[in-house]
Amino acid sequence: MAVRPGTRVGPYEIVAQIGAGGMGEVYRARDTRLGRDVAIKVLPPEFASDPDRLHRFEQEAKAVAALDHPNILALYDVGTQDGAPYLVTQLLEGESLRERLSAGALPVRRAVEVASQIAQGLAAAHEKGIVHRDLKPGNVFITKDGQVKILDFGIAKLAPPRSAEERAKATTVLEATDAGTVLGTVGYMSPEQVLGKPLDARSDLFSLGVVLYEMLSGTRPFMKESAPETMAAILTEEPPGLVESGIPIPPGLDRIVRHCLEKEPSIRFQTARDIAFALGSMSQTTSAATAPLSPVRGRRRLVIGASGVILLVAFAAGLVFLGLALGKRAVKPQAVRFQQLTFRRGWVSSARFTADGQTVVYSASWAGAPTELFSTRPGSPESAALGYAHAHLLAVSRSGELALLRSPDDVAVLRGPYAQPPPSTLAVAPFSGGTPRDLVEAGWAADYSPDGHTLAVVRMNGATGRLEYPIGTPRADGVSGLRRGHTFLRLSVVRLSPDGQSLAYFREGKELIVTDLRDGTRTLVPVLDPAGLAWTPDGSEVWFADGWQLRAVSLSGRQRELYSQSERISLQDIARDGRVLLTVGRQSRTMLFRGEKDAAERDLTWLDWTSPVDLSADGRLVVFAESELGVGSVPTTFVRDTNGDPPVRLGEGKNARLSPDGRFVTAVRESTSDVVIYPLGAGSARTVPVPGVAVQAAALLPDGKNLCVFGAEAGHQERIWLADLSGSTPRAISPDGVTGIYPWVTADGRYGIA
Repeated sequence: MAVRPGTRVGPYEIVAQIGAGGMGEVYRARDTRLGRDVAIKVLPPEFASDPDRLHRFEQEAKAVAALDHPNILALYDVGTQDGAPYLVTQLLEGESLRERLSAGALPVRRAVEVASQIAQGLAAAHEKGIVHRDLKPGNVFITKDGQVKILDFGIAKLAPPRSAEERAKATTVLEATDAGTVLGTVGYMSPEQVLGKPLDARSDLFSLGVVLYEMLSGTRPFMKESAPETMAAILTEEPPGLVESGIPIPPGLDRIVRHCLEKEPSIRFQTARDIAFALGSMSQTTSAATAPLSPVRGRRRLVIGASGVILLVAFAAGLVFLGLALGKRAVKPQAVRFQQLTFRRGWVSSARFTADGQTVVYSASWAGAPTELFSTRPGSPESAALGYAHAHLLAVSRSGELALLRSPDDVAVLRGPYAQPPPSTLAVAPFSGGTPRDLVEAGWAADYSPDGHTLAVVRMNGATGRLEYPIGTPRADGVSGLRRGHTFLRLSVVRLSPDGQSLAYFREGKELIVTDLRDGTRTLVPVLDPAGLAWTPDGSEVWFADGWQLRAVSLSGRQRELYSQSERISLQDIARDGRVLLTVGRQSRTMLFRGEKDAAERDLTWLDWTSPVDLSADGRLVVFAESELGVGSVPTTFVRDTNGDPPVRLGEGKNARLSPDGRFVTAVRESTSDVVIYPLGAGSARTVPVPGVAVQAAALLPDGKNLCVFGAEAGHQERIWLADLSGSTPRAISPDGVTGIYPWVTADGRYGIA
């Protein structure tokens, strides 16, 4: 089809050619029907020679056209004229990312912003089941106002096959998407693309990592002399480290890039939204300052800005202040100042300001020692032990009295991840030392009223708690900060307002509830990963930690984001002058194995939260779970030979159990509460629904036909059930209130134990 200015392509009048490439020519055109300027890409005539291929392309074009996202080039129309297919899109003014990179690497802040917008666009497409397959700087456009647009979704599907010789010489490899074929651009392809494997959204995430690496360094991570050498490097080599290469970027950003570039799809980020969230955190830590947030009350204004990395030690949490400017009039934005208070290796479980705001009391387990209470003051690197061992801090009254959780088994309290509450007692004790006075058995959390004489307490009831205020007066059930088994988060789940008239608490780890005690009105806020809450000094808002974010909600339900970063945040307390007490750090779990004849332990840790859940009778196989960033926070089950061979990923699932004959592993999909049975040999996974039961764990009986299930039906507590593999209605075989998490089956299959 001859295209010249003044000619028509369908209802579009060509104005001028604005670009050309291997996938066609691009023209500026006028939509004569709507009176707007558009861009038309006319694809080569040979692309229409395969009707089936053209049909698939048109189907995908319709899917892309249904996307409505600011970071995806809007597709208006698709058609064919004189044997050549064409696309009609919005007309963009600006430059491609490839053109921008011709001048060298981008500033860190700009690179993070561009990558974040790409990730957001990919997330929107992936949620519609659309994978780009050819993400590269040439397919990313930056408009004059700084907005990022992803171009050419699905174009690769239309390209005709090439010979092996042509493919080896080409920079861009474009073929059909059947398994065993290859498509993409050499240098930006994922390992699974290089191998011609079927692709999913995680392939785009690898390509995004390559693009981000190039934006930060100015070079591609796998660039070699020839296409075959580049493809081999993608499969076998690690790219030069950005930090090690002397590129001045935050360590957290380097970790994001590395996580995108993992060879194995199951190990890299699992969704584009996870990358967008992580990059959104980095965009704040790489900024000089942020804009003022909305007023707290009257003319006072909260200002929050950038920070550096605080503490990143395995199995540790650094205790820091977040400096906040709270003045009587609007103030100029300034950087947030962090002050680290703890420096030892270990675990900080809870912390509070004393009434004067100059002393911090906290409970911690250092170097594996029993948990005890300490105090410290800003500006002093030392902490003083208060003499309360095997105790966890819950609250500090205005008079200095401490509310404690006393337990001889504090390891189970802290380290889960699925540990059940050990015997515990809620007690009070003087700050100056002395003998604690017991108040509540099976206590779990507490907070003092403003007068310092009355306590709101949470009394454990199975896996959750009952809120009482004052003690003995029930207010709510199901109170717990428990999410994905992080038992220690239950220590900060309830707070009283400064005027004593409202209660804020987490319920079942899924929502924050603020209740007015005078009229019973409630505000509900969904949360994903709760980690502590506190009232602002004036009582106008509740602040709470949710994963990587610090968020706020007013009594009227208005929400806002206060701060975010690339590491998890736990909110501990807010002082009267507005300073915030946080624990920040990277959590990780290690898995060690030692056989009867082994002289030393063997480290079998895989990703960042390795939790062993079952061991074969001969000690040869260990079944374990990963549930943190390494698997995109989706609980995933693995099996590994204890000799140290690489593990095998079975699939999504938590609380796995080996079958009695060692041939299968049962796990529970958190997303659906279904039981999934994974074969350890040949065969496919089998999904077994358990109608009416929120399943926590399941185990196969020796007959291979029935399941022992631990879970709860609506309105009831957990119990043990018997279910068959057909998905029929299960039968309860125990009363309500059975505590446990891993069901065991006796050798004869007659009894289930939880």
